[in-house]
Amino acid sequence: MYEIPSNPHIEKCTITKETVLNNAGPEIVINKEKKVRKPMIKKKRQMPTNNQKETA
Repeated sequence: MYEIPSNPHIEKCTITKETVLNNAGPEIVINKEKKVRKPMIKKKRQMPTNNQKETA
């Protein structure tokens, strides 16, 4: 649960029957060649204050 979000090279995680029933680890596919993209951060739209008028 904690390993996958922190490792950008993980391409696939498969939860098997053994993972659920026998407490085995999931099957994780790691690709060291995978290009890592930075997450896009959306800018918040600033809401007008009481002293400002919103214009179109």
